[in-house]
Amino acid sequence: MPSRRSVLATVLGGAVCAAPCAAQSYTNYSVVTSSAVPGTYGGNTYAVDLNNDGVADLIVDDYATGSSIQPYFAVFIANGDGTFKAPVYYAYSPASIPPGDTGPYLVPMAFGDFNGDGNIDVAMPVANDTIAVYLGKGDGTFANPWYSVIDLPSNQYVVPAYLSIVAADFNHDGKLDLALVAENTDYSGQTVYVLPGEGNGLFSTADPVINIPNPGYGGDWGVQELLTGDFDGDTNADLAVQAATGDTEGGEGTVTVQVLYGDGNFGFADTTPITEDDGFPLNAGDLNSDGKTDLFSIGSYWYGQGNRTFASYSQQLPEASYSMSSQPMADFNGDGLNDIVMTAQTYTSSFLVFLLATPTPGQFDVQTWNLPNPPATGSPYASLPVAGNFQSMDEKPDWAIIVPSGSSDSIAYAGLNATVGQLWSNCPYPAAGNGISLCSPAISSGSQVNFNATAHSFENLRKMEVWVDGTKLGEQYNTWEGNAFFNLSTTLSPGTHSGTYFAADFDNTLIQYNFTFTVPSSCSAPSSPGVQICAPASGSSISSQSVLVQATSNITGTLARMEIWVDSTKQYTETTSASLSAAVTASPGTHQFTVYAVNTDGTVWSQAATATIQ
Repeated sequence: MPSRRSVLATVLGGAVCAAPCAAQSYTNYSVVTSSAVPGTYGGNTYAVDLNNDGVADLIVDDYATGSSIQPYFAVFIANGDGTFKAPVYYAYSPASIPPGDTGPYLVPMAFGDFNGDGNIDVAMPVANDTIAVYLGKGDGTFANPWYSVIDLPSNQYVVPAYLSIVAADFNHDGKLDLALVAENTDYSGQTVYVLPGEGNGLFSTADPVINIPNPGYGGDWGVQELLTGDFDGDTNADLAVQAATGDTEGGEGTVTVQVLYGDGNFGFADTTPITEDDGFPLNAGDLNSDGKTDLFSIGSYWYGQGNRTFASYSQQLPEASYSMSSQPMADFNGDGLNDIVMTAQTYTSSFLVFLLATPTPGQFDVQTWNLPNPPATGSPYASLPVAGNFQSMDEKPDWAIIVPSGSSDSIAYAGLNATVGQLWSNCPYPAAGNGISLCSPAISSGSQVNFNATAHSFENLRKMEVWVDGTKLGEQYNTWEGNAFFNLSTTLSPGTHSGTYFAADFDNTLIQYNFTFTVPSSCSAPSSPGVQICAPASGSSISSQSVLVQATSNITGTLARMEIWVDSTKQYTETTSASLSAAVTASPGTHQFTVYAVNTDGTVWSQAATATIQ
């Protein structure tokens, strides 16, 4: 009988199609290599910002060092340039490893701020009725785990393996909760429970949500995967439960996906909208940017609808052995459509396969990207890919992967996105694991105001909104793997306005950023080629760390861009207008604000103004 630990699925058999299937805006990357480190990867790699610098780090489960298998998970802290520091190892609780088990362990992990201190933590099931939470210190390290004993029926135990734990705020109380799977000791059934969070990293009660009968011969089937999202777009966290029921001879039986729609108070409405033929593990994300979470697997896509159904699509992919589990979603080529990346492998080669979205729902073009070939003496298989920001102050989604370099060493690779796209944000992501980066409002001409911001979240974001003077001007669903960006152009009357950006997670947990800005009457261009800074006035004092910079240029030739630099740091770029107005940030003290105008021939004009932030 096939195992749930398998990470490859063969589609039509054979090797990867080396050529794209149709015309598309393809991705391009600058691949950065970290030094080889002792140890070999496990079953899952996660991209998580562990030290709150806005750059994704890596957590690898089932990490092995030396000649014997050790029950570790490994943490690779990112340097911000695509490379990673040598891993730091954390031992699993001995109780999480069944006696005599030699691995792979694949102890499932859920991530979030479970104690409300602004740092990301890791939760995992251990022992029969115990949850361990490794509380993050905010610097990339963890304290010794806190243990919570859950009140379960005597004939059940927590399943400490596979993809069986997720986190969300299911009741909107601001405290992160968990959902997990418990199994009957006689393998006759399984139960999905929700564990209300106490807000301090501990859990005590378990509320049953759904029972899964007859998980198969020996209990080796049952719940294959738990996923969270907002599948109907009602701002309440939902659950998707992929389960397989076997027969008495150990066959797989039927694989179904039951979607449990949350009511925001630990209540769930059960539906069974999907029956799968292949049972491949699912992934969740907003593929079509409509604010509703979708489900997808290898060549199969289910788009969430507001009426609690799914629109189903499928396509035939090129022949390959594809990674079954991790299939990160992001707009890798900057065309405004979310794409998918996964690995495909033969014994001697490993590939990244990008499914590049087209305007037709459920139809993707294929682009392959060669990974470094490992030596013949080691395992040729790379870890599953992850997507994230692996370069500081960047606005494009990157990828990372771990590849064996020998029998006991591994190398982390990052593909820094060098694709020339047009529909990403023009705003770098915030230098924080959970927060919003404000790059504008900016006045492009007259009363035309451009709003531009990005957000990171410890959870998966659903949307961003902007409000001005108490009125919502717009909401957008440009989200990917815990990130979001917002671009909006509108007209506002001259004067000072109050604004707020909101970034909302799929459970409607909000990140908020308040600001004020002024729409000026006008800013005249200089009479001869050059730059005129209208604000801030040189020598002025400003009481806010959010500084309005307003300037207009007069250039020869065609404009390439205008830039705002605060001291030696670039904070804003405008490419569509010879005038700009942007809110940039500066710490208390005296700073130089420089505006550059550059034409397509490379000629540069500039002007600087000095202002003191009080």
